[in-house]
Amino acid sequence: MTEELLWQRIRLAMDKGQTALASALTKHLTPATQLWAMRWQMIHQNPAKVLAEWNEPDHHYAREVVIHGIKRLAIKEFDSAQTYWENYQRRYAFSAQQIGEMQRDLALASFKQNHPQALKWLTAVNKNYLNEAVTNARMNMVLRQQQWQAVADFVSELSEEERKPPKWRYWYARALEQLQQTSKENKSAKQIFAELAQERDYYGFLAADRIGAPYQMQDRPTAYTPADFMQLTKILSIKSAREFYFMGMTAQAKEEWDYATERLSPQQQAIAANLASQWNWHDRALVTAGKAKAFDDLKVRFPLAYRSQVETGAQAQGLNLGWVYGIIRQESAFATDARSRSGALGLMQLMPGTAKLVAKKIGLKLNSMGEVLDVDTNISLGTGYLRQMLDKFNGNYMLATAAYNAGPGRPIRWTAENPCLPADIWVEMIPFDETRDYVRRVLSYAKVFEARLGHQQTPFPVVLTPVEGCPVELQQVHRLPREDDPSS
Repeated sequence: MTEELLWQRIRLAMDKGQTALASALTKHLTPATQLWAMRWQMIHQNPAKVLAEWNEPDHHYAREVVIHGIKRLAIKEFDSAQTYWENYQRRYAFSAQQIGEMQRDLALASFKQNHPQALKWLTAVNKNYLNEAVTNARMNMVLRQQQWQAVADFVSELSEEERKPPKWRYWYARALEQLQQTSKENKSAKQIFAELAQERDYYGFLAADRIGAPYQMQDRPTAYTPADFMQLTKILSIKSAREFYFMGMTAQAKEEWDYATERLSPQQQAIAANLASQWNWHDRALVTAGKAKAFDDLKVRFPLAYRSQVETGAQAQGLNLGWVYGIIRQESAFATDARSRSGALGLMQLMPGTAKLVAKKIGLKLNSMGEVLDVDTNISLGTGYLRQMLDKFNGNYMLATAAYNAGPGRPIRWTAENPCLPADIWVEMIPFDETRDYVRRVLSYAKVFEARLGHQQTPFPVVLTPVEGCPVELQQVHRLPREDDPSS
């Protein structure tokens, strides 16, 4: 292996923090280059100390080592890192790419540390080095401050392809709405909202509410015949998968099913998803429909599985049935034997400690944790816990959803940190990617399940109760209908 290739692999290892691997590779370098690699590892371990003592002349290895050290320092000490960067730019002949990438990475570090000048650094990032992280950070900051002109400007700077996702179209329309402006294409906010409201999407549902339009489900079932099913069941692996599945040997069944469906055409995969759905093997149906890109086959992707048990649980706790289904869909994709790496169990993914506490509160005897995997037991416990979260947040489905994922303490803290934000912005400020995505998905899934159930359409529950003294007008809490409400 050449020295250049070794250095490239050391670079990859250091970027990933794999110092043991970098050290092993260093042994194969020439003595002179080994010294640079060792300095690299030293600056990784203690960037502040090494940068303070650094006195090496300009050299291409020195530039890489210094850049790594400054980036490491910026994780905790942005101001010091920025000062070092300004100094070393005068000493070293960094390439345009190194400068652009460092400015971007420093700007992101300032954002993560809530630096008062973070927006200035993010705005100054060279457009050739913009990435999704910078775009999201910029938007997070200007949305938090409700700087609507900046929101419109940042979205306008995106390429036509980058502006396509519903998220950016929604916030662009929100900005135009606040500014009472039109787009470069002379479209009003209402026109953009109307286009977006045609989509079955979190932002599509938000847009529909902005203009009072009905939610669009875009349901397109897969076309197939009994003969199509017969053809699939002749495939040995699918036949084996069925036998294993109905014998309760789900691991073996999944292995056979996945092997078979990987080799099917997209149309055959869509039909296979319907076949699995007919077997009530809903998690494989969902996965297979995804492979086929059959995203609009709602019967398969949003099944009304275990309906009697889910209805019983929802009615017993006075919960919206679509919401309960949305939680199950996101938590387990209807896999009754689901077990997470953290120990969560069953359809509604209950942690053992939570299961015990809820069981005690609702008067349900648990003899073992294995019983939590039972469908009836799991739904009773899960809906009981949802009721507790909903009560804790005064009927606010958005906050209760966040609490089900991240625990009740965090939404309380997040609301205290952002007490005067409109609810749609509040969701964007959720600091955990997982919880932010979870809230968006569950609330939008709830709308789809309401449609599947044939229930009356209710307002999208992305709402917050107004806080006294806030300078912005917040929406009132929309309470989804309880399952025991005859009007639902």
